[in-house]
Amino acid sequence: LKIHRLRPLLVQLLHHLLAQQLHHQPQAQLLRHQVLKIHRLRHLLVQLLHHQHLVQLLLHRQLLIQQLRHQLQAQLLRHQLLVQLLHHLLAQQLHHQPQAQLLRHQVLKIHRLRHLQAQLLHRQILKIHR
Repeated sequence: LKIHRLRPLLVQLLHHLLAQQLHHQPQAQLLRHQVLKIHRLRHLLVQLLHHQHLVQLLLHRQLLIQQLRHQLQAQLLRHQLLVQLLHHLLAQQLHHQPQAQLLRHQVLKIHRLRHLQAQLLHRQILKIHR
């Protein structure tokens, strides 16, 4: 089909559509009203989805905070146990310190006695050689 043959058909179709539009104008207004409603509802839905996303983010954040709190509590407990152990070991050390001092004193005495014994032996050897 050539374009000049289509032109009358297109004009006829346009007239028909115009006549229909005038006839259906009240329905068209209703349709426009419904379209506006749909747009408003879509906008509200988008807002709702956005808010839902924010709520999910907040819940996730809250969960992370709880997990961190539990980890910190566990670390604190370990720290307290270590401090208790340290205090216990320190108390033991202080309790055994006098005994350790006595032991060191006795070891020093033994070393001095050995040294004196060696000196005596050396003098006796010298006397024998004279």
